[in-house]
Amino acid sequence: MTYAQKAKIIKKIVTNITITPYATVKKNLDHAAKQTRKALGVSL
Repeated sequence: MTYAQKAKIIKKIVTNITITPYATVKKNLDHAAKQTRKALGVSL
C-alpha cells in the first residue's frame, strides 16, 4: 500500500470519526434517557 493510499484511508477514517459520533452520541443519549425514565417508572 502506498503512502497516498494510506493517507486517503486515514483521512476517510478521521472524517467518519468526526461526523459519526455526534449523531451516534445523540442517539445513545436519547436512548439512555428513555431507558432511565423507564427504569424510574416515569413516563415523559
